[in-house]
Amino acid sequence: MNRKKTERAVKNVIAIVLFAFLFAVFSSLISSCRKTEPKIYEVKTSGVMYQTSADNKRLKEPANTETVYFVVGGEEQ
Repeated sequence: MNRKKTERAVKNVIAIVLFAFLFAVFSSLISSCRKTEPKIYEVKTSGVMYQTSADNKRLKEPANTETVYFVVGGEEQ
């Protein structure tokens, strides 16, 4: 009777170790998929702004040029 309990306990420990190992492997796979390189997009605004006058004509006016960077993706911290 004691031998059967020991064998069952050993099998349970082996099963727990196996599931823990599989969990560690799959969790590392999932976490590695989330680590992506960020993509940086540079967007420059136009140096000219158009307005419509009362005569329905387009008027050019100089505007401040800006450069805006959009960071897409990457790992969150």
